[in-house]
This record gives sequence, C-alpha cells and structure tokens, in this order.
Amino acid sequence: MEDVSDVVISLNISAERREEFVCRAYEEHRSSVYRHMIAIGLDPESAQHLTQQTFLCLFESLLKGQRIERLRPWLFAVAARIAVRHLERVRGEAIADLPDMAMLVSALADRNESPEQSALSAERRRALAAAMQALSPQQRVCLHLRAEGLRYREIAQATSLSIPSVAEFLRRAINRLRSVLDVK
Repeated sequence: MEDVSDVVISLNISAERREEFVCRAYEEHRSSVYRHMIAIGLDPESAQHLTQQTFLCLFESLLKGQRIERLRPWLFAVAARIAVRHLERVRGEAIADLPDMAMLVSALADRNESPEQSALSAERRRALAAAMQALSPQQRVCLHLRAEGLRYREIAQATSLSIPSVAEFLRRAINRLRSVLDVK
C-alpha cells in the first residue's frame, strides 16, 4: 500500500478505509507532529495531548468529507493552529521549561569534540535554547515548519498568515538566532 503522505484523500472514503487511513497516518506522522509541538514550545504532556487532538481533527475532517490535498502540510497546519491557540490560553505561564528546549538543541552536539570544544559548544547550545525560548510562538511555528521542509506558501496556509508575514517572522527569528550565535 502507498505511503499515506502521497494520497489525495477523496471525499467518498469508506468508514473502514477512513479508520485505517487515520491509523496509518498516526503511525507515520505522530513523532514529527509531536516534535513540531515541542519545537513550538509546548511541554511534553501538552504536546502529546495536542498531537492526538491533531489526528482527531483529521478523522473529523474526513467524516465531514473534506478534501485533503497533501497530508503532511495539512497535519502541520492543524497542529500549528492548535498549539498557538493553546499557548495563547496559557499565556503568562511558562511556555516550555528551558531544559526541555535545551534538550531539543542538544541534538546538535558533536560527540568528537575536545573537552574545551565541548564546553564551548554546550554554552552555545544553552544560548541557542534560550534564544529559541525567547522567540514568539509564531516565529517558532514558522521556523519549525520551514525546518520540516514546508514552503513559504504552505507555511502561510498552515498558519493563516500572509506569505510576507511568514517571511518576516522567519527573518526575525533567524536574525535573533544568528545574533546569539554570532553568525554573519
């Protein structure tokens, strides 16, 4: 059977195929949607809950007969909207603990460094994690969607922003991260 990402979901999918499709989509895309939620700034528990909510939205959309052209961008779009709404509701509370963001950034570590290089790299990763934490939710969403390979147009559709707004959010986020890392 083909990869569920490549399927244009038709309007008249049977109940049995709909359930099978959503289960396969969940298996194939759950971890990337979850990572997206974490990258946006959600705590792991909220990210897990909202990832499940995303796939529930997929099931409900199929029940309503909605046509989904490209599944992966659609999932990221729904996940981004759900995450941003959640972050807006909990505004004022900590969006994500710095250690969680630091853990995400630590994946960038080079394991073949000398102790001095490792200490410097660890400091840069902490600074990058703090800079990621300081980005607005919209900047984190746009940055992560771009890192997932979505085009500006797809990010705009996913976030209900205009393409120039997406470009501006990305420009500001990248400039902020560059300034922290002293990259020209």
